[in-house]
Amino acid sequence: MPINCSRNTKAFICIILATIVLAVFRNVPEFGFLGYDDNIYVTKNHHVLAGLTWESMRWAFTSLEAGFWHPLTWLSLMLDQELYGMHAGGYHGTNVLLHLGNTLLLFLALMRMTGAPWRSGLVAALFALHPLHVESVAWIAQRKDVLSTFFWMLTLLCYVRYVEGPGWQRYLPVMVVFILGLMSKAMLVTLPCVLLLLDYWPLGRLRYGGSMVNRRRLMINERSISYLLLEKMPLVILSVLSIGLTFYAERGIGAVAALQNLPLDTRIANAFTSYVIYIYMTLWPLDLAVFYPHPGSLPWWQTVSAFLILGGISACIFFNAKKHPYLAVGWLWYLVTLIPVIGIIQIGAHAYADRYTYVPLIGIFIMSAWIVPGKVNIFWKRMTWAVAVGALALTGYLSFIQAGYWQNDLTLFRHALTVTEGNYVAEGLYATALIERRHTQEGLVHYQKALAIKPNYEPAYYGLAVYFQRVGKYDEAILNYRHFLAIDPKHAGAHENLAVIYTQRGDYPKAVFHYREAINIDPTNAALYNKLGNALRKDKREEEAIIAYGEAIRLQPRHAGAHNNIAMILLRKGKTEAAIGHFRQALILQPEYANAHYYLSAALRKQGKWQEARQHEDRAGQINPAYQRKHKDDHEQE
Repeated sequence: MPINCSRNTKAFICIILATIVLAVFRNVPEFGFLGYDDNIYVTKNHHVLAGLTWESMRWAFTSLEAGFWHPLTWLSLMLDQELYGMHAGGYHGTNVLLHLGNTLLLFLALMRMTGAPWRSGLVAALFALHPLHVESVAWIAQRKDVLSTFFWMLTLLCYVRYVEGPGWQRYLPVMVVFILGLMSKAMLVTLPCVLLLLDYWPLGRLRYGGSMVNRRRLMINERSISYLLLEKMPLVILSVLSIGLTFYAERGIGAVAALQNLPLDTRIANAFTSYVIYIYMTLWPLDLAVFYPHPGSLPWWQTVSAFLILGGISACIFFNAKKHPYLAVGWLWYLVTLIPVIGIIQIGAHAYADRYTYVPLIGIFIMSAWIVPGKVNIFWKRMTWAVAVGALALTGYLSFIQAGYWQNDLTLFRHALTVTEGNYVAEGLYATALIERRHTQEGLVHYQKALAIKPNYEPAYYGLAVYFQRVGKYDEAILNYRHFLAIDPKHAGAHENLAVIYTQRGDYPKAVFHYREAINIDPTNAALYNKLGNALRKDKREEEAIIAYGEAIRLQPRHAGAHNNIAMILLRKGKTEAAIGHFRQALILQPEYANAHYYLSAALRKQGKWQEARQHEDRAGQINPAYQRKHKDDHEQE
């Protein structure tokens, strides 16, 4: 392979990479939001839906919602909200563009380190097209994957620049970009180890190791292992802090499985097996699913077989490490970068996940691209590249097909049920998708299947409760909400929905109780305070209602409904001037607010301002003809 890469060659490879990424994922921007995690990250997250406000940005940097501290991920989604609103295609398009950026940056970083443009291009192409990576690209909730990897690749480029001319002025950008990556997802915690691997090969910084050619080409000085380790310590300290914060966040939402629920030996067995499964899925990327249920305990022979396979591969690679250092580096890249998600610390109920391979498979791809000898005759060189192009074409086709399953909830979870067994998550989510599309009976059957597989599967209870609430079967809804809250008491939405049911039944004390429970879980939700105020108001606790409305305004100063609701209470109490002030503020925030216009007119009449009162009364009737009658019911904005 040539050492030097012309600008034309670099541009040509970049164009090819961009073309194949956009071709394979061209349909993704036409997909919608999913009911699986997209609701947490976008569609039901009022902070994200508020866009880039000072309050939402403050929340992004202080929140541990979804079990992560990843403020840049939240900010990127808020920016999409500003640009695209609730058009899912915009969010999908951002993911695709980030994946494209990751592909190009990976190519540029490897090429700069190795001076091998075509091998680097092959690694980048495999990264771009492999079906295991579709999940990270086609799932809006996995913005953290593609965004954090963008900073991972930028860190590699900054690190190569630092290696070419060491000094704090060049080390500082490495740290800054690395921090930005950790602020997108904690997956970057293993990056310091990867940089140490790259010191060995291809950078050749480690004394008695690495590539002499690249050391001369980049004018790199050899260093001792102690120097290289000390050099990485600032990054290691940041990684340790990120690991601690992530563990705290995941434990806070109950996502970390306790040892009594999943013993350590079971986790270790699943970890060894998952390493082998990922390799198998890399070579045979068929029957991929959004969720793979954790099997619990595994047969002893399966664990032993996985251990022997990994041990045999490792022994062969390290025996030849001096002659083929890229094999050792690629293999260790794969093993090390999977450690945070391999399941020793079990996060969630899955055994493994496609998205976890987004960065680790780069190591396998490096091994694949460099294992072919450089000095072969023209026939074998052409045969090698023909096989490579064929493999890329096949993986690209499979990725295009796999991406199609992510079109919507129905296609995604129906496919998951087709290729997996005992998948209670897919059963429950498929049931929800069916009911939302009015296939009610079929959906209820799948909820029951989910509960038959896992009797304490709380989302199935929640889905049933929401359905029964929607069709007015409140007793059944309350029963299922109680089953759900017995398993997951820290769910604001369930408490809020129960409060709505009790409000509709006129049981305002219970409604108030559940609104307060929801607020204890989600104390920054202005809408909950406004709804609490409504329930208190109906329960004749007007002073408490005013306090609740005031808290809604504090959290969301542009909450016109809360201003209007305070004004209604003040007007009834005879505090006309104060009521007028709140009505006017509501109309500044929402000029077409018919209820505020109408009752402002009533307040103005009490002050003898007949002409202005008539104007607001007429305006209320123009906006909503119901206000043309003399006697109207109070209307509250939820």
